[in-house]
Amino acid sequence: FFLNSNYNTRNAFYNTNAPYFGSRLVPNAHCRSDYFDQTDLAAFFQDRISPMATLHITPGVRVINYQTRYTPAGQSDFAEAYAMYPQNDQGVLPAANTSFTQVEPSVDFNWRPIPWLAVFANYAQAYKEPQVGGGGGLYQKKAPIYNLERSADYNAGVKIHFDHAAFLHHFLFTASFYHLHYSNQYIPLYDSNGNYIGDANGDSIYQGVNLALDDEILYNLDLFMNANFEKAVFAHYVTSGISYDGLRVSNVPNKTFNIGVTYRMPLAGTVLQPRLWYQYVGAQGMFNNNTGAPSAEKMPAYGTLNLGVDEKIPTVGMVPFLRHVDLSLNILNLTNNHYNEFQYISSGGLLGGDTAGQVLALPGAPITVYGSISAHF
Repeated sequence: FFLNSNYNTRNAFYNTNAPYFGSRLVPNAHCRSDYFDQTDLAAFFQDRISPMATLHITPGVRVINYQTRYTPAGQSDFAEAYAMYPQNDQGVLPAANTSFTQVEPSVDFNWRPIPWLAVFANYAQAYKEPQVGGGGGLYQKKAPIYNLERSADYNAGVKIHFDHAAFLHHFLFTASFYHLHYSNQYIPLYDSNGNYIGDANGDSIYQGVNLALDDEILYNLDLFMNANFEKAVFAHYVTSGISYDGLRVSNVPNKTFNIGVTYRMPLAGTVLQPRLWYQYVGAQGMFNNNTGAPSAEKMPAYGTLNLGVDEKIPTVGMVPFLRHVDLSLNILNLTNNHYNEFQYISSGGLLGGDTAGQVLALPGAPITVYGSISAHF
């Protein structure tokens, strides 16, 4: 495939409020008229090679070109204002242009030596542009530090699938190891009011093990489970000349776990299907707005127990054109567990006072009940 996308924006504003009473011709207060344009081009090619019936190799290559253009136009668009208050134009940088071309290779292997076992592995590289532009953006008040961010990841694992085997009915199990190296990261830092306060450069590594299992234990009883154990650390993180190498990447749980069962039972001509599942989110590092860096402090782990019931009611012959009605009731956080789903260390700008250095949190939802009715014609 071939992709061509273009994004452009004009960032122009002035203040009409007292004591400025600005207008388009004479903004008076701080103003800017910046033009920001990005063009992304990409071409992708892929093939599938099968040297034998049980082995498939899928190589691919993606060629990308990113073009970014920035033009400050305050002097021409707000000529009167610039003549009166040239120091108030926030578009202080000269025009800037960047262009990057990269090649992103990928390859995937899948080998099934026996009918119920598959071994797989893959590798891929990818590049992305950092987030720039807009209010407080990279091209407004500071020299452009603009390089493509790069990811290189690989994973390998096995899949086991039994269908109608003894004691294993529709059994599917997957286990894999993954490793992601995310390098050349540009991390802009902002205060609670959205003002740009600095930046950091990072180089992080994510690696872990993922497990998933699904099986029909009985003809009407299903079991599912998945778990992920992950270590995400900054191999390199520098801001304001201070190194925070080795700290965990903020807001990435060290483990997640889900397990549940679904039961199907006939009831008075309908099918009733209760579900029970538990979701667990492990401890995760917090971000410290005081330092503009990840913190060694962790947000505690939490888990929720959930219950759901579905019922399918056939209505053929009872109501014209109506085939069946589905009823659904879900109760989330059944035990009304109190937990925080997000925490960070405040710099004090959000709440003021002596809140600098304190932990602010977003509480998780309490027990929640909702239902739905669906009609199928």
